Amino acid sequence: MSLRADVTVTDQDGDTASDRLAADLGSVVEVVDDIPEVTLQRVDLEGLTLTTLDSETLAGTSQASGSAAAAFEAAVMAEYGADGAGSTVVDNYTLTLDTTADTSAITSRGAPVVFSLDNGVITGTVDDGSTEVLRIEVDVTSGTLTVIQSAPLDHPEPGMDTLSLPAGLVSLRADVTVTDQDGDTASDRLAADLGSVVEVVDDIPEVTLRRVDLEELTLTTLDSETLAGTSQASGSAAAAFEAAVTAEYGADGAGSTVVDNYTLTLDTTADTSAITSRGAPVVFSLDGGVITGTVDDGSTEVLRIEVDVTSGTLTVTQSAPLDHPEPGMDTLSLPAGLVSLRADVTVTDQDGDTASDRLAADLGSVVEVKDDVPVVEINGQYLDNNDLVMKVDERYLEESVSGNFANAFNVDFGADGEAAVNYTLEIEGDGSTDLVATLSGEEVQLMTTPDGNIEGRTLDSNELVLTVEVDENAEVTFTQFLALQHPVGGGSNNTLTLPNGITLNATAIDSDGDSTTEGISLGQYLQVRDDGPMIMIDSRDLPLAEASLEEEGVADFSRAFVTGFGSDGEGGISYELAIGGEPNLTDAETGQAILLSLVDGRVEGRTERDSELAFEASVDDQGVVTLAQYRSVIEINDDKDNQINLLDQAIKLNATAEDGDGDSLTGVLNIGANLVFAEGSSAGTNQGVFSFNRLLAKEEPLLAINDEANEESLAIENDADEATQPANATSLNANELLVDDEEALFTEEDRTSGTRQAKEPESSLATPAYAANAHEDLDTSNNSIDQ
Repeated sequence: MSLRADVTVTDQDGDTASDRLAADLGSVVEVVDDIPEVTLQRVDLEGLTLTTLDSETLAGTSQASGSAAAAFEAAVMAEYGADGAGSTVVDNYTLTLDTTADTSAITSRGAPVVFSLDNGVITGTVDDGSTEVLRIEVDVTSGTLTVIQSAPLDHPEPGMDTLSLPAGLVSLRADVTVTDQDGDTASDRLAADLGSVVEVVDDIPEVTLRRVDLEELTLTTLDSETLAGTSQASGSAAAAFEAAVTAEYGADGAGSTVVDNYTLTLDTTADTSAITSRGAPVVFSLDGGVITGTVDDGSTEVLRIEVDVTSGTLTVTQSAPLDHPEPGMDTLSLPAGLVSLRADVTVTDQDGDTASDRLAADLGSVVEVKDDVPVVEINGQYLDNNDLVMKVDERYLEESVSGNFANAFNVDFGADGEAAVNYTLEIEGDGSTDLVATLSGEEVQLMTTPDGNIEGRTLDSNELVLTVEVDENAEVTFTQFLALQHPVGGGSNNTLTLPNGITLNATAIDSDGDSTTEGISLGQYLQVRDDGPMIMIDSRDLPLAEASLEEEGVADFSRAFVTGFGSDGEGGISYELAIGGEPNLTDAETGQAILLSLVDGRVEGRTERDSELAFEASVDDQGVVTLAQYRSVIEINDDKDNQINLLDQAIKLNATAEDGDGDSLTGVLNIGANLVFAEGSSAGTNQGVFSFNRLLAKEEPLLAINDEANEESLAIENDADEATQPANATSLNANELLVDDEEALFTEEDRTSGTRQAKEPESSLATPAYAANAHEDLDTSNNSIDQ
């Protein structure tokens, strides 16, 4: 830009000279720019609070976030000037830490928290930096602050107080830039203290109350004890009250839970009409923390209830009886809601925060007054020292036995006085027993008759087996009508004790109708003596079993045993042989002694060295004994001259009688002398040996001769009556001939040919001896009965 001007010069005379001037104005004209201005105010962070909770650190971390940008921006006043508005930018948010600030009030579980700044993040730690408690971060651009709490902080004040950071400890700083429309800028820096922004809320305890369960606390007084003074009961409710409190101490940790200040309350509107003493209504009142129940216008105390304020121990004192509406040992409680127990509950955490509440419980079911009722006890000493067993004997059915049990019960009627003692019988369970009637084999069922007695009857046929009765004086009578099965083996000495299925009850009744019953199981006192079998030995006229080499001897000894089976009925009779000694015999051929042995129920007589079978005896199930002879035998030291037999006790016949319930009795009969052998020769010798059959002790014996080879028989009979001869007279072999007062013809067996040839009689033969009848003068002294 230039400036021009015309120039005219005029002289005095008016002459003129003209020209034009021009000049550049660029350096002459200057325009001064208008730049923006920035004014900073105090950053107001009252609207920003970052709150973390101690309680949330129990399960992890507590976190809070918020932006300071708005507050920072509000603190900036931008003046853009004539150039017009451009922009205002607040950024580059950073945290600062003043390490000189006092942080002694910031602790965690008693440990001081140490703060540090690293990479723009401020952390507060304990345990030499190993445990982080607090972390503060800021977003550089947005100004968003984040606070993370990992462990609780200690709060100096009780209650749910809030703990802030010390003033000046942590600040937030940001850069401010104002730009006008033509790009002129103005800059500054803002800062704000975060002490009031970061808050840690204390975790205070909580208390939860449940219903107080006083079921385990019963304070029972007795009417009976008031006769001689007072009845008192005490117990503490503290455990029940404390169990009803649930304390949650929170992140600060456990401190204490205290239940105290126990007090009683009385609801005067409660209905107490059912509480009387000897007919007078009991009036309740509360005075000085003590509840009393009185009659006679307060002049006579009946009941007193007290509580210890600190321990919660309740004491009930009864001074007079209460009336009980029901008979028996009933218990009278206080009306519901009449008396209650109250206590204060205070829960304190580790840093002193507290939570409080109040508990209350009704004492209606706690205080009980028990009626004075009769007492019946079993007199064990009397039972031990007296024989009360009632033993019936099955040999004498329907004969009763009795026992008195009145002294087996000790009865105390108490303050109410005596009314009566009643004795009754009771069946335990359904009456089934393991008793069995012997004859029918049926089980015995117990049942109660209409008059209160006990009968035992067979289950199917309903036959009466036994009865048990009791009268008003406790006299118990036991009667048996049918035999019962007893354990096997005891015989008539076996005693059966009845099972515990019958109880004798004694019921004591006092004057106001209260009653008590106690029972004795009678099973052990009811016994049945078994009726075992009977067996007797009749050794008169015993039969003879007469054997020869040709024929067995048979004798029925069953008639020698006289048996009886009693009320149990017959079971059966069995027979067996036994050895009682050696037979006093030798083998006629070899001279060897004969020894006895028992083989499969048979008695065998064998030669001592060669074990040749000389004879054997057996018995069948009818008592019939069979004697078989295989070799000729002779007696040792024989002083008889008419028969060969064993010593009487050498062989025994046992007869065992068994009754219907398995009891058994054994009779023993010596039959050795009744087992008779024929005399005669034995094969295999060079000289004849006589084998004589039994000769009858008669003047004119009957002699029968049987010739097996020629199948002819020769009989020589006398004139005696046949009825006088023994039924089992043994016949002689044709090889054996016996002639009264004459020489005998005998045979000798040829060992090589095995044939028998008749020999002439020799004058050297001796005259045979005669034996007495075995039925006469028989010594039965060794006969016995084995049970």
